[in-house]
Amino acid sequence: MRSDHGTIPFKELSQLIDAISPILLTETLKMLEADALLERKMDPQIPPKMEYYTLTALSESLVPPLMTLYNWDNAPKPAIKAARERSESHLRDQESADPKFRSTGEP
Repeated sequence: MRSDHGTIPFKELSQLIDAISPILLTETLKMLEADALLERKMDPQIPPKMEYYTLTALSESLVPPLMTLYNWDNAPKPAIKAARERSESHLRDQESADPKFRSTGEP
């Protein structure tokens, strides 16, 4: 996730979000612009050669809660992994203690 919220060219944005087709990205950017979440700027040349996108004040207000969610998503992963490993270890112990025990936890 970019830490600076400056202006970004369409080409760079397209490379950052490579899991989306250019057509779908263009449509999504148009919707975000219509909702006042992005501002589109064009090169002052005629014809314009580059499109740039900038967050609006409205979308900037979303950055802190989204960063909190992003940070939370990355923080508990070790705890979740450890809990999953404990659970799997417990199931293995039960299976080895009782050969009739299935991984469903039922005898």
